Formats: sequence, structure tokens, C-alpha cells
Amino acid sequence: MPGVFLSYRRRDSGPWMDRLQERLELRFGEDLVFRDLDDLRVGGDFLSQIRAGIRSADAVLILIGPRWLDGGRHGGRARLHRRGDVLRREIEWALTSRKAPVIPVLVGGASMPDQEALPASIQGLRAQQARSLGDASWDADCSALFEGLRRVLRRVRRPEPLEGLHRKLVEREERYFALLPADPARARELAQATLRLLDRQSPFYPHDSFLQVCRGYAHKNIAMALRDDPRTRRKSRTVHDALNRSEAVFSSIRREAAERLAEGLNGFGSVAAVRGDLRAALEWIDQALALVPDYPAALSDREQVMAALRAGRSGRSRRQPVR
Repeated sequence: MPGVFLSYRRRDSGPWMDRLQERLELRFGEDLVFRDLDDLRVGGDFLSQIRAGIRSADAVLILIGPRWLDGGRHGGRARLHRRGDVLRREIEWALTSRKAPVIPVLVGGASMPDQEALPASIQGLRAQQARSLGDASWDADCSALFEGLRRVLRRVRRPEPLEGLHRKLVEREERYFALLPADPARARELAQATLRLLDRQSPFYPHDSFLQVCRGYAHKNIAMALRDDPRTRRKSRTVHDALNRSEAVFSSIRREAAERLAEGLNGFGSVAAVRGDLRAALEWIDQALALVPDYPAALSDREQVMAALRAGRSGRSRRQPVR
């Protein structure tokens, strides 16, 4: 059952939810992240499934975007004020579960709604400590959120020492390749057990890159075992799905690495701008944008540097780039 339950309004915060879910699954594992769009069983009682997911969660994140209140109107009335609204019921269940902390997560520049704008049954949401995920500071803000989740999970789960966990993962990788030629079915079971181990332990070490890489390789190892097992060899779809999951993990790692490098390059640009070397600042910022073209901080800084250059400023400016 999920460690983290994600509650959101698709029309309000869907794009931010996609980004956050990707980061969470990389660190917490797919099995420990519940999102109703993807995780409900077809044909099941979806409200019962949602309530069960909330009851079993270790933390519930409520994503609040810029249209959270007014973007989901139905018949001229905010959907939150309809008793049958699914999002409202999710929040009601989360606030009354008394097991999992409820964390409002503000995205897209949103702020906490005023108490009078909320139905009485969910006004307790304002008493919860909110976290903001800014577009320009997404990486750092996610890191702070994950650290808070790590502390929550530490209270209900037991972490293994990181050094021993690394050693165990290396030993499992060696055992996997020893098993694969003669017994791919057992090799696949071992790779699946490795994923379960990572699901249990990764939340305690959300920034450990070795654990993130091991997750990608575990999915790849499952695909190889499926490919080599005569009983599953013809099930190309399952091999394809496992490889897609592996590729998604590595893509996320690559994207995060690019974002971190872009932050560093843009930082050099900010330093150069403060020193008055606007040409050098522009070169650094453009390098950052070559890696992450939609990096908000670099786009903002570039606009300010270009404005300073057009104005013919050669020294310090009162309006220096913010990064």
C-alpha cells in the first residue's frame, strides 16, 4: 500500500503533479506512491479504493494550484462546495484519518486559500504546514519536501544503514547475473525483491544517487530475465513494459542531472553579472539554457542581462539578476 498518497485536481495542477510524481517514484518507488489517475483498479469501487489508499498512507500530499478554488466550477459553483466532489472527500478522509500527516503543496505560484473559501469540513487544511514548489526553485523545493517526508517515514519504518544497503545491492546484482543463465525465473524474482527493498529503503535516503541508479537497473534486469525465460520469452509486452520503466528512471536521473548543472552554470552567470561582466554572464546563462531551455531562473536572468546590455550598462546595475 502507498507510503505517499497524492491528491489533486487534474485541471488545476496536472502538469505539476506529473513532475512531482516522477521525482517521488524515483526516490520512493512506484509501489509507494498512489495517484488515483493511475492506480485505481478498473471496474472497482474507486471511492473505496481511494479511501483505503488514504487510510494506509504514511503521508498525504494535497496539491493546490492557481485554479484549485475557481478552476473547477460546476454549474457556476465551485466543485469543492459540492458534498460529492471527490477531491473534497479525499481531503475530508485525510484530515480525519489521524494516521498520516496532511501536507498542502502549493504549485504554480498558488497560496493557501482563505478559510472562508473552504467548506467547513475541510477548513482544517489551513492548520497544516504547507510546502511551496516554485517553478524557478523546483529542485531545491522538492529536496526540502522529500527531507520532510523522510522524517515522517522514519517514524513508521526502520531504515537500514546506508553502507550496508549499498553492499547488499551490489551482492544482489552479482547473484542476479550468476542466476540468469541457468535460472532466469529465480533471477527475475531476485530483481523484483531488489525493487521491493528499494521501495522500503529509498525514502530514507532520497538524494542517494546509487539507490536511484539501482532502481533503473532492477527494472532492466527484470526485462532481461523475462526475455531469457522460455516461459515468458514470447510475452514481449511484459519485456517492453519493464524496459520502459527502466528507461523512465534513467531519463529522470539524466533530467535532474541536467537541471543541477544548469543551476550551477546559471549561478556562474549571476556572479559574473554582479561583477559587471555582463557578456560573460550571458555566456554562462546561455549554457544553462542549452541544457534546460525552459529553466525559469535562467530565462529571467537572461532577460535582465539583455536589458542591461541594451541600456549600455557596463558596471553594476541596481537591477541585477536574481540568481
